[in-house]
Amino acid sequence: MRALWLLAPLTAPLAAARSPLDGQRIELRHVDPCVRLLNATGTIGCATRSSGSLAPLHVLRSDADLAALLRAPPEGGMAVALAAPLFHLTTLRSLATTLGAKLDGVLVLDARAMPAQVPSPDLAVPLGTETQPRHPWNAAGTGFSHERFPFAIVLLGLVESAAVLMHGVHAGTSVGSGNRPLVELRYPMSARGDAPSCLASETCLPLGGQSVWGSLEPRTAPDTELLRLGKPAVALTASLDATGFFHETAPGANAAVASLVAVLAAVDAIVSDPALASQLGSLPNTALFFLFTGEAWGELGSRRLLTDAPFKRDLRFLELRERRLTTLVHVGPIGAREAGEELFIHTSAAATNGATNGAAEALRAAASAAPVLSAPSLQVRDATGARGLPPGAARSFVDPKLQLPNSALPSVATLADFEDAYHGGGRYGSHFDTIDGLNVSLVCAAATVAGPGIERDPSTGRWRVTDPDEPLWTESNWPNEMYAFLYPHGAPSTVEGLALLGVGALGALLTYVATHVSRYQYKNAYKRL
Repeated sequence: MRALWLLAPLTAPLAAARSPLDGQRIELRHVDPCVRLLNATGTIGCATRSSGSLAPLHVLRSDADLAALLRAPPEGGMAVALAAPLFHLTTLRSLATTLGAKLDGVLVLDARAMPAQVPSPDLAVPLGTETQPRHPWNAAGTGFSHERFPFAIVLLGLVESAAVLMHGVHAGTSVGSGNRPLVELRYPMSARGDAPSCLASETCLPLGGQSVWGSLEPRTAPDTELLRLGKPAVALTASLDATGFFHETAPGANAAVASLVAVLAAVDAIVSDPALASQLGSLPNTALFFLFTGEAWGELGSRRLLTDAPFKRDLRFLELRERRLTTLVHVGPIGAREAGEELFIHTSAAATNGATNGAAEALRAAASAAPVLSAPSLQVRDATGARGLPPGAARSFVDPKLQLPNSALPSVATLADFEDAYHGGGRYGSHFDTIDGLNVSLVCAAATVAGPGIERDPSTGRWRVTDPDEPLWTESNWPNEMYAFLYPHGAPSTVEGLALLGVGALGALLTYVATHVSRYQYKNAYKRL
């Protein structure tokens, strides 16, 4: 259970209340927490003590509110509710520096649109194959998502934010004013140490899920005999998911979904057209497509596939091993509203502007063969400079350590809507990467151009690390009872608390006496009968 509770005024008759505090809290259900993630060397993310924390809540809606609190911080522990424009690494570092261990939690208020000038919480140099140049593809990135915090940080929904604002503003906006509401946060994480140790203790699970791959040509003939596997293969790839600061609120519209849609649209355009579908068997190459999970965490999905392929005793992996993969095009990120009508072809640093790159040549030919109806002014250009391949599956397929059996390293290219850095400013890696930031016509155009280290030990049932050199990320387990409570009227004073307890005890005593008097009167009446 993940919830935030708000304690409202006591309105029920005291004699009928089960507790002096019953009726004072209102449940705020839509709360998404920052969670603890682990890799081979340590942890990032957020967690509370197992018992949680309880602290007065200060609502900070502007830079002036933040400056006032930092200038004269109150005594004792506290939690803050931050307006969306204030939620970034600089603010958290300022609060942590000033408050230290007194900072017990952060609530992030809902915003319908991404605030201006907010940086990306992801890394400026996204995780990926280390052999590539360390180029800041995410130029607006601060690495906020890769920090570690010893308290809870939660994202509130629209209704929850309204409730927090109503009671927080009612308590007063100045740092020391009012009887402040209290917030109780309990988001403990079970995993400790690093990914290998938590996998061994079964307190975490590996990141990533089920990647998908398929073939546009049936794998078996009508008589169930295997098709001739000597045909080389060409492939389209895209990411199947994305990530964000709040791990379960990662819409990834530009980072992943638009690319996924483009690849699926390209596949559907071929198989839905009888004339095109009938030609698949006579084509010189077999068309494959791959959709990978966990790519934002060092190309986990694609590297896992290539690591597994030589060893899996399965006909589907036999096909991958026996076919010679000659060309691969990775799609994405694409479709950012700020991109205009341009797509860029990125190739490995070994090639000069893709001059001898078969994948790049195929993309250029597809772009010039016919006008793209969804984007008549579309320009497809080679990315300049020596930045190499941006993050994505194409990097994995040209890693010599992951070379498929019976295949030389394929010719690869990435088709994206950027040349030097991701578009959208702080949108990448945040909960603001939604459909509002997409140019749908560019997604359709990309479809037109693109169209033509761990496993479960079977003996123990536990996860283990099979290649310590491969990227490894896990997510901590957590107890079912995680929650956040908000108490609008703050903590009662000692006298008020004793009075409440006394009234509650008196109510319970009166109820007890009334019940037994009624029973005594009933018995006497029965005897007289």
